[in-house]
Amino acid sequence: MILDIDDSSTVVGTVEAITKDWFDVRQLYWNLKDNGETESSHFWKNVDNHLLKIVSDNIGLLLDTFLHIWKEKCLKNDLKIMGYHCTRYHNKEDFKEQGILPLTESIIDDFISETVSTFQSFKLSHEQKRELKEKIKEDDLWKYRSGKGAGPYFLVSYKDAQRPQNHFRKSGSEVLWSCADVLIQYCQDENISFPCSDRFKYRNIISEKLIPMIIHCTIPFSILPVPGIDCYTYYMIIAYFNFIDPEEDLNNFFEGHSIDLKGNSLDRQYIIKIE
Repeated sequence: MILDIDDSSTVVGTVEAITKDWFDVRQLYWNLKDNGETESSHFWKNVDNHLLKIVSDNIGLLLDTFLHIWKEKCLKNDLKIMGYHCTRYHNKEDFKEQGILPLTESIIDDFISETVSTFQSFKLSHEQKRELKEKIKEDDLWKYRSGKGAGPYFLVSYKDAQRPQNHFRKSGSEVLWSCADVLIQYCQDENISFPCSDRFKYRNIISEKLIPMIIHCTIPFSILPVPGIDCYTYYMIIAYFNFIDPEEDLNNFFEGHSIDLKGNSLDRQYIIKIE
């Protein structure tokens, strides 16, 4: 079973399959609407798990119990969620061969190699490359992303992935631009001649050399990090409620919402298309 958050038939079919022989989710929504519960912005935005607590309360369960049962039913139905990994990279074959990997130090090596090949007059010795790599690893953004935010990340909405403002597809990972800033500073500190001291121009030059991609994936519910189960459950329920009773102001509701695999890779078998 595959759920596409933008597609009403898969959302409605999935949620009703999960709740079959458990509770009438459609009737539950209309009861909540009749009681005025859906008029609260907290309901739609799920502030402090507001929506999920209301749903679990209405079927006589504690929230943790509700989420556990929901998870088990997703696993029983072999649920997969469509996710869209957006990036810029020098070739598509690496993804087809390796899958989608979390942040690793290899991205630093790729970045340095791309820079050296782009600016052919720019040279770094082996030792300078090693020093630069260590400087990048000391950067605050790198420390954060390689620790708590290692990803990989997947937008849950294809409409969101297609937006012209999608900076991951437009410019690549923000980690690359942290690398660019560190490289410029390193060259200045070490009196190394670098052909482009304008950080924005430098970013654009590198970005233009890389291929923009949206990688369509089916992410097994079974590999989703446990701390995020409430978010993924909320995505499914709120999308269901909106499809059976559309609200005009929710057309871009999933903009910016994503799945974070928190340091786990996604096997290549789950990649269905690269555009």
